[in-house]
Amino acid sequence: MKNVIYKIRNLVNDKFYVGSTVDARVRFQAHRRKLRAGKHQSPHMQAAWDKYGEECFIFEVVEHVGTPELLLSAEQVWLDEHVGNPYCYNWATDASAPMRGKKHTKEALEKTALNRTPPRGENHYRYGKEVSDEIKKKIGDTQRGVKKPEGRRVSPEGIIKLKVAARRGKESFWYGKRPPIADISQKAIVAILPDRTIKEFKSLSYMRDTLGVTVPTIIRACASGQPIRQDNCAGWVLSYAEGEQHEAPKIPDEYMEYPRTRQLAKAVGAAQYYTGIPCERGHLSLRKTKGTCIACMKEDNKKDSARRRNNNPLHPN
Repeated sequence: MKNVIYKIRNLVNDKFYVGSTVDARVRFQAHRRKLRAGKHQSPHMQAAWDKYGEECFIFEVVEHVGTPELLLSAEQVWLDEHVGNPYCYNWATDASAPMRGKKHTKEALEKTALNRTPPRGENHYRYGKEVSDEIKKKIGDTQRGVKKPEGRRVSPEGIIKLKVAARRGKESFWYGKRPPIADISQKAIVAILPDRTIKEFKSLSYMRDTLGVTVPTIIRACASGQPIRQDNCAGWVLSYAEGEQHEAPKIPDEYMEYPRTRQLAKAVGAAQYYTGIPCERGHLSLRKTKGTCIACMKEDNKKDSARRRNNNPLHPN
């Protein structure tokens, strides 16, 4: 269900929360996750959820909107009509700016200031604390491969540094020095392609120059053993020729005809693809090019159907 106005309705007293979304399934999951954790943005509905229980709330679509651009204006009509009435859980009055007209508490402002502009040295809230290797790995996995937002600008000082780094010969920063990755860049690479053919490259730098893939991407792929997710080598599994040889994900015969990556699926116009890598829930299933894991979708739909049946007093158990 795309581009809709929805309600989260309390079956006990018929009070409701109204909102808009481009994808109802994803938005409903987000609401349930926050309510179950006790962190929903609507304190009134959170209190009712805690009091009556999850089984007393139903998620329903009340209006279909033509395009995403019209969602906020359509939601604003509902807010203008219902917010402020005792039967409405919403507290925000502006669909485009939920915090408009509201004020943070003094404690919240102090906490925000501390997190956004923390003092340095001993007054820093992280002073003397070390981040565990597990947390470092989580931070790295979260940021790795994430595209930076468009519209970023390099400062004049940064441009100067880039120009210096690009110079060659005696003007180069690296003139007379050995780069840290010099040894790594000369290692031979073995690549397993999505169609299971094997290619060998005499060095990392040769692979970079031949295929146009970046050096950090090659190094990460060799270290992790996971298929490359984008660029010219999407779906490739890389290993150093003289190190541990990674195996490509096993593909069942019935999935061999599907593309191995979302990028390739979009390029050939396929509706589904198969990576051979388990999803976050552990499913080894086809994935939709415009959606998510198909097994996850079926699982969520089954749970939602069962919940609707349980919440419907007219449905026989």
